[in-house]
Amino acid sequence: MTIRAIVVELVGRYRLFLLFATIGGLATFVDMGVLWLVLHFLTSNPYLGRVGSFLAAATFTWFCNRHITFRGVRSHSLLVEYASFLGVAAIGGSVNFAIYSALVRLAPQAIVLSPAEVSLLPYLGVIVGSLGGLVFNYAGTRMLVFKRSPHDPPASP
Repeated sequence: MTIRAIVVELVGRYRLFLLFATIGGLATFVDMGVLWLVLHFLTSNPYLGRVGSFLAAATFTWFCNRHITFRGVRSHSLLVEYASFLGVAAIGGSVNFAIYSALVRLAPQAIVLSPAEVSLLPYLGVIVGSLGGLVFNYAGTRMLVFKRSPHDPPASP
């Protein structure tokens, strides 16, 4: 493999990761928006609220990654692809949720916070938790959901 081929391969990999991370960043706002709606209109329980917001954000990321990051890469039927994506996201989401829960539960005990600061902890938890799951979700999505067959043509830029 030539140096040029190695560089082209690395740039291609970073391009997908950057697209994936950008969509994940946008999904963080979907996550927080749905969380806000659930906390204000359905339940005050931040843990129950997070389940709905996570599902909304995961669906958003699947749709965007399917049509932008991994467009043209189809190794499964639509339903299998979506279920596989949610499976990977659920595992990455467990890391995300563990970080979120630790922040919401432990931060008020570890440092003195005003009531206004405590009310922001669920949103900070979404951000920090999302970063925690990013690398796992990217690798899992790329290897298990949007994997290329050796017979597939190269992806279009």
